[in-house]
Amino acid sequence: MNSIIEKEFSLNKKIYELLFNGIKNGLKDFYDQKEQSKWPFINYPTAKITHPWVRIVCINNAIIQLVKENPELGIRWDIESIGSYQYIILTLEKENIKMTISSVENAGDLPNESEYRADLAIGNDRLNPQQTLFEISFDKSLPKALTLTYNGKNGATPEFVRLGATTSNQDMWIYQLDIVEAIHTITSETQQEESSVSALPFKEDVQKPTVKLKVDIQSDTDEEDIPLPFKKKREDEAK
Repeated sequence: MNSIIEKEFSLNKKIYELLFNGIKNGLKDFYDQKEQSKWPFINYPTAKITHPWVRIVCINNAIIQLVKENPELGIRWDIESIGSYQYIILTLEKENIKMTISSVENAGDLPNESEYRADLAIGNDRLNPQQTLFEISFDKSLPKALTLTYNGKNGATPEFVRLGATTSNQDMWIYQLDIVEAIHTITSETQQEESSVSALPFKEDVQKPTVKLKVDIQSDTDEEDIPLPFKKKREDEAK
């Protein structure tokens, strides 16, 4: 992966954890309600067509709750509408990134094209390796865009949770990341750094050498020059 693009979309580990937990908590909520038949229409013959909509509602709600509980991460959520369809956009204010959420069948699949995702991804066009070969002027102040993808059709544990970035054409990924792998990698690197620091030898206190004073008493020293203790000792020896 292009290291420049990777750096542009790199996020804090706590944000990765929030996104993963949001998907997981939302799926658990969805399947718990489904098993307990909490929806009045759950047993209707065509109730299955509502499952994708209810599932994303549960996921959106779970993510919003985690965003509210972690204001220090600087994430804002907004509800947008296209006709009767509503969706949320997460704004990562420190990173200047807009994020949408989409269910896909397989890891690496592109979500269905949409006008709102195309508009958000205009800020990614300057990072398109194919575009940067040409002298095209881009507005670098535009926010970048990420799409959070997952598959939660087969149970409360998501088959994958990934982040990706497309161009405004939405025909290819210019960046992809498996969130679970990213969390494990960052955790492992942090533990290795901590182990390296703890393995460093401590500097031993350097003790200053003891200075021994030597008094050299000459036998021919004048009586007046002899210090009092030594003078008394000599008088005792003479007795």
